[in-house]
Amino acid sequence: MSGLLKTLAVAEVLLGVVLAGTSGAVADADHIAGVKLLEKGSYMEAAKRLGQAYRSHPSDCRIASDYARVAPCSLSVAIYTRCATDTTVPDSLRAASYGQLGDYSFVHSAFKTAAEKYRLASTIRSDPYYRHRWALAAAALHDIKTARSLWHTITLDHGTLLALEAHYRIGLIDMEEGLYDSAFQRFCRAGGIDAARSWTIAATAAKLECAIKLGKADSVKALEKRLQPFGEQLLERDLLDLASLRTEKKTAGAPADAPVPSGDETAYTLQVGAFGSLDNATNLQKRLEQRFREVSILPVTLSDKVFYRVRIGAFKSKAAAEAYGGDSLAPAGITFKAVPR
Repeated sequence: MSGLLKTLAVAEVLLGVVLAGTSGAVADADHIAGVKLLEKGSYMEAAKRLGQAYRSHPSDCRIASDYARVAPCSLSVAIYTRCATDTTVPDSLRAASYGQLGDYSFVHSAFKTAAEKYRLASTIRSDPYYRHRWALAAAALHDIKTARSLWHTITLDHGTLLALEAHYRIGLIDMEEGLYDSAFQRFCRAGGIDAARSWTIAATAAKLECAIKLGKADSVKALEKRLQPFGEQLLERDLLDLASLRTEKKTAGAPADAPVPSGDETAYTLQVGAFGSLDNATNLQKRLEQRFREVSILPVTLSDKVFYRVRIGAFKSKAAAEAYGGDSLAPAGITFKAVPR
């Protein structure tokens, strides 16, 4: 009898091994199929197959991290947090998980958290991509010193795409600080236009703005010609119509060169346009300046892209800004939004 029991016990163990192996094989098959579907852009089917693989092996961080790419946000965050903080997980996967957590925070405008996640990713794995994302978050926090320093380290990797973009980012900082000669040199180092990368168009437009400021006539002519095929790339195409502003006609109640209130304590301004091209933003600025004072352009970085916001005036309160907009801008057919300076 004891021999029979021993035989049965061994058979049970062997059966368990076979079943476990079968389960693992199915999970691997689902995982492989799910990744292939992701690469094809079939996200719904990918979510189904990767979800099946994850439910079979929830402790496998390799499967879990791939499933997190298509899982519900709350579950994705939980998965990435587990993978990032588990020191037994390969460093490349831990860094990638921190990077994904940084991206999640960034798109939700939690820039301080995003910066910390990117910093942790950079600590685990020295990858310029994470330093670039960290710099973007720092810039969004107005920590220009950190952003400049991070982008400077990336420029040392000569010739890489991120190094070229880092020169462009530093150029924007220089431009913001009025250092047009330094900014122009940075934009020159950023390379030429690549239509597949929108920032290269913005870099060329920014270079043109610097050339105008510096009186580089030959450069202005060459850059204008280079930008001609991309002049209509607007963030909001309907804003181009504002450029006309019907300047040949005077609107009742809004005399030419209408004054804009200003002062030391100014908390709000009126945003009247947002463009993906500095050239288009500058065109609108010039035409608005025929009618209004204190027209400015503010470059901002959102989700790794640079936009140029055209603004009018400086006001002590939101109510004052909206009142001016209603009295002077609305009658001229200009849409506006009161925003913090």
